[in-house]
Amino acid sequence: MEPMWGLGAPFVILLALLFFQSNSAANADSLTVTGGTISMDVSTNGASFPSGIWASNGKVGIGTTTPAYTLTVVGNTRTDSVIVKASGDSCYQLAVDAEGVITRTHVSCTNGTIIGHTVTANGNAAINTVTSKIGGASGYFPDSSDYLSMPDGSDWDFGTGNFTIEGWVYVTSSSTNGTIASQGQSDLSFNVSTYGGSNPGAYFAVSFDGTTWAYANYTTSLSTNQWHHLALVRNGNQFTGYADGVGTNLINSASAVHNSAASLIIGAQNGASLYDYLDEVRISKGIARYTSNFTPPTNPFSCQDANATLLLHMDSSTVFTDSSGC
Repeated sequence: MEPMWGLGAPFVILLALLFFQSNSAANADSLTVTGGTISMDVSTNGASFPSGIWASNGKVGIGTTTPAYTLTVVGNTRTDSVIVKASGDSCYQLAVDAEGVITRTHVSCTNGTIIGHTVTANGNAAINTVTSKIGGASGYFPDSSDYLSMPDGSDWDFGTGNFTIEGWVYVTSSSTNGTIASQGQSDLSFNVSTYGGSNPGAYFAVSFDGTTWAYANYTTSLSTNQWHHLALVRNGNQFTGYADGVGTNLINSASAVHNSAASLIIGAQNGASLYDYLDEVRISKGIARYTSNFTPPTNPFSCQDANATLLLHMDSSTVFTDSSGC
């Protein structure tokens, strides 16, 4: 079977999700898919092994890494999606629409439930290996119509609680006003951006009423053609913007950040795009990650973090995946 999308080969067909939820003792004598129906003939052998299913050389077996039987498909058979396991411990659900477009969704290897948020790449937003800060690849947003979007949700409704919005941005000489993370065009909530021109810098904003920015500030200048870490943090009533770990106090307020109904946007806002690269973007709810000046992290953020509600490593070969909650 040919490898797909850098998933590695052989990859694991998780049909065991359909048949086994606990350890069992079985030998699979045959596995046949006919007309959309999956059937399996099983006989016990008295041995106990972990539930699971492995694929090797086009063959399928339960409880063995050297399966002896092939997967046979006959008749007018179709499937809406299939779950595959990549190299490492990540699993993905692949689906093909009527036009043949393949979508990939990060799911649990245990039960197939969706992990993280569905990320839609708009325009020519793409994974790029020209430059990166962490992991060998980054997101590239070359034009004003190139950005990532996710539907509104409670994961970025911060209320009066602590939060942190952060990411790495590579600023070029052609940069314009562009957004690392923002929610709201006219229905405002928050904005972490860069601003362009001959003296590019960092821009942080929050809104309490949804119509005006309670604070919008241009801060520390950013040198071109190098990576910079930006973070917007609320710690109690104090809002702070950090550029490369150096904080600027923005505003002190007990007000709740407006709960915008707009989509979350990564890479652009109001027709302005980064024309730049992004890497390791994370949104954290319920925690102020930084409360004083700090050295920006240079290792990948852990996906096993209860406060991380969005995590974009931007290291996949072709698609943007939210890795939060793995």
